Amino acid sequence: MKHLLFAFIAFSLITSTALAKPTVSAADAAAIAQNDLASRQLDGRVYVTEMVLKTKTLSGQPEHWEVYWSERWDAKTKGKKEFGLKIMMDGSYQRLVR
Repeated sequence: MKHLLFAFIAFSLITSTALAKPTVSAADAAAIAQNDLASRQLDGRVYVTEMVLKTKTLSGQPEHWEVYWSERWDAKTKGKKEFGLKIMMDGSYQRLVR
């Protein structure tokens, strides 16, 4: 019975999260990404190729947008390349590097 209850709770959380409208819209996320490129004078050569809404998972990572660039370049961390942005639902963001 405990397994059934856990499965129901997990399904409810996943379903309700998937149906919730994101706080930051796709248009807002695109504008944040474009402003970031412009602030670094990269908007003339780099552009957004893909945006993905990542919903909250059971691992606890909060809902966010991932925006991917048309090209990669050296990040501030030696040996890493920047390839996009992770935009949180409060409008803050961090660079995606690998």
